Amino acid sequence: MYDLTAILLTLPMLFSIVSYIWSKIFRDPHHFPGNSQIHLLLIVMQFISVTILFTISTAMGLLSLSILYLIQGIGVLYYLQRNGRIDCGCFGSQIASKLSYRLAAGNGILAVISLLIFISRWLQTKELPLSLSLEGLMMEVLCMIVALVCVVGVPDAIYAIRAYRAIAAIYVEKITK
Repeated sequence: MYDLTAILLTLPMLFSIVSYIWSKIFRDPHHFPGNSQIHLLLIVMQFISVTILFTISTAMGLLSLSILYLIQGIGVLYYLQRNGRIDCGCFGSQIASKLSYRLAAGNGILAVISLLIFISRWLQTKELPLSLSLEGLMMEVLCMIVALVCVVGVPDAIYAIRAYRAIAAIYVEKITK
C-alpha cells in the first residue's frame, strides 16, 4: 500500500525533476518565476525528499514531502500575488503550465495527505527506521523513467501526430480514390 501511495505522492515532484534535467540538457528556456538558484534549490530538495521516501525511511520521506509541498503551495501563492498567472515552469518547456490557486490547493492537499499518512505510520511504529533500500532506489529510477516518458514523450508524440495529419491531409483525396 505504501508503495502505491509513495508513487502517487511523488509523481508531481518526479515530473518536475525530470523536466528540469531535460531542460538543462537541451538548454531550453527557463520559465520558473523566481531566479535560477531558487529553482535549482527546489529541484534538489524535491530529489532529496523523493529519495528519502523511496530509499531510506518512509516516515521521514512522508514528513519531508509534506513540508516541501506546503512550502511549494506557499510559494505558488506568493508568486500569484506578486506576478499573477504566469508560466511556472513545472514541467519544463515541453508543457505550458500556469501558476493558479488550483495548483496551490493541490500542493496543500498533497501536504495534508503526506502528513496524515506520516502520522498514521508514526503511530503504528513509534520509531523512524533508517535503512537503505536498493529495491526502493530501483522503484525511484523506474518512476523517473515513467515521468520522463510522460513529460517528454507524450508532448512529442502529440506534436508528431499533428504534423503527420497535416502532411497526410494533402494526400487524402489521392488515397481515398
